[in-house]
Amino acid sequence: MYKQGAISYEPMPAGGANLAICSDSVAQKYNCLALTFEQPFKDCATMPDPNYGWTGPRCSYLGASLIDVIVHCQPYLRVEGPFWEKLDPKDT
Repeated sequence: MYKQGAISYEPMPAGGANLAICSDSVAQKYNCLALTFEQPFKDCATMPDPNYGWTGPRCSYLGASLIDVIVHCQPYLRVEGPFWEKLDPKDT
């Protein structure tokens, strides 16, 4: 299993967002969930497809799966305190 820092950027500490990054700036200005979704140009590191590589349909599936992630996170967006203590163990 890959960890976020192993294949991506390290998470910023609370209050340390770089407001030159669009998603950080939007989240700060509008006090909302914001994200940067970058289109990959090579195959996925954690689930490569040796027969087809990165394809249009896989791109569509990736975009569609983002909706599930947002819906899953929504209940925790305005929670005060250590909400992560109540997460399902698979989400911690």
